Amino acid sequence: MQREDGRTFTLQNFRQKYEVPRIPCVITALTKSWKAHKNWSMQNLYKNYANAYFNCGRTPTGRLVYIRYKYFAEYMRENEDDSPLYICDSSFGER
Repeated sequence: MQREDGRTFTLQNFRQKYEVPRIPCVITALTKSWKAHKNWSMQNLYKNYANAYFNCGRTPTGRLVYIRYKYFAEYMRENEDDSPLYICDSSFGER
């Protein structure tokens, strides 16, 4: 799939090259200037939230499943699941 640098790619070029012919593309580098790009790195999240618990799903009976971030980070690095866990906790980081 074609990749385009979002910092230099214009709307006109996008429309001509991808939108009109209906060709998918990946637009990169749009978040480079955001504080979150640096502050939300895996290293910073681990440093700040390693022992914090967050919701990562529900059991078949409906109970919420909580996991510490440090274990989730390890899971993300090594997971090959067909249906992986993901963070679904809107209050993560507020506790």
